Amino acid sequence: MSTQPLSSQDVVVMVGDSITAGTPTPWFTTGVAAIDAEFPTTTRPYPGTNVGAVGSCTGPVGSVSPMTVTPAITVINTGVGGASIGDIEAAVPARITDHNPTAVVMEVGINDCSAFNTPLAAFRASSDSIWSQVLAFNPAIKLWAISLYVWGELFNAGPIYANPYDGPPDGGHNAVGASIPDYNAELKASIESFGGIFVETRAETLALIASLSSPPGAHVGPTTLDGLHPNTAYGQPLMSTRWLTTVQIVP
Repeated sequence: MSTQPLSSQDVVVMVGDSITAGTPTPWFTTGVAAIDAEFPTTTRPYPGTNVGAVGSCTGPVGSVSPMTVTPAITVINTGVGGASIGDIEAAVPARITDHNPTAVVMEVGINDCSAFNTPLAAFRASSDSIWSQVLAFNPAIKLWAISLYVWGELFNAGPIYANPYDGPPDGGHNAVGASIPDYNAELKASIESFGGIFVETRAETLALIASLSSPPGAHVGPTTLDGLHPNTAYGQPLMSTRWLTTVQIVP
C-alpha cells in the first residue's frame, strides 16, 4: 500500500464538510492521536535556551529545570458543514494554502452526492482544480483524499444495498444518475493523477456492518449517527485508522 511520510514538523490541513468539521467530533482525531504518540518525548537541557523552562530561586541561588518537549503534528481543521467540493475549489487560499501546509487531507462529496446533485464531470473538474492550485502553491505538499462516507447503509444477506445513494447491485441512483461509488471513483482518479493517495473507507465499513449482522438479515449501518455523520464508537475510528494505514510516521 502506498504511504506518505508525516513528522512532527508537518502542518496538516484537514479540509471538507461537516464530517471533517466534526459531528460530534472530527473524524481524524483517532489517527492524529496515534501519530503523535509515535513521536519520542525529548528533554531540552540547560544551559542553552531557557524559553519555556521552569525557573526557581531560593535566596541567591537560581536554577532552571530542563523543559520536556512532546512533538506533535500541527493540524488545522477547515471543515465547514454543508460544504460542496465547489465551495472548496472557490476558496483554496482561505481553506488550504493560506495555512502554509505541508500536507492536505480532503474528505468531501456527500453534499454533492445528495443535496447538490453535482454532475460527475463537474465534481471531477473541481477536484482536479483543487489539487492543481495546492501543488502550484507548493509542489512538495503531500496529498490525501478520503472516500465518501457510507450514507446510512442498510445491510442484508448478500449483501443487498437498499438506499438510493448506493448504486449497484440494486441500481439505486440519485437524481443525476450518480451514486456514492461513482463519486468515489472520480475522487480516486483525481487524487492519484496528482500523485496523492486515495483512502478507501467504504468497503471496510460495509464489511463491519456485515460482521455485525448475525444472523444475516436487515441491519441498519452502525457506523453513523444519523445515516450520514460517522459515530464515535465505530465510524470515526474506522475512518481515522484507515487513513493511518497510509501514513508513514517519521519520529
